[in-house]
Amino acid sequence: MSLFCLGSTDHVFTAGESCFFHEIGPKSLGCLEKYDATKLLGSNLCTPHPLTDPLTGMTYNVGSVVQVTGTKYNLIQIPPPSEACRLPKDQLKKAKILCTIPSSWNSYLSYNHSFGMTQNYIVFIEQPLLVSISKVVGSGFKKV
Repeated sequence: MSLFCLGSTDHVFTAGESCFFHEIGPKSLGCLEKYDATKLLGSNLCTPHPLTDPLTGMTYNVGSVVQVTGTKYNLIQIPPPSEACRLPKDQLKKAKILCTIPSSWNSYLSYNHSFGMTQNYIVFIEQPLLVSISKVVGSGFKKV
């Protein structure tokens, strides 16, 4: 699990390696709202460590996408808070996919916990630690 903010410290979130992240009350640490990256950002999984550019306030994240045509990774850009986008929901609605990277393995995803960012580049490494999509899907149907 990790804690992160979307462009400012007004809204604090917690996330793990899933499609869900939660806004938490900075003082109470209670859950305020649950967000689904699949619905908001079009990604089945997102890294729990989005990065914010200190110069522009833009927040970036890498999401993994599983489709019938194969697996891929999306680089997502979330705008900073503004007069029109004060609430996280408004910021997330204005998020956009900057680019899509096809996976090197058609039915596998690379495990991604984070990524890097310099002043000019996003650094994404497709790790050799792989997750089998068919095994993940199949594991949900086993009788216990």
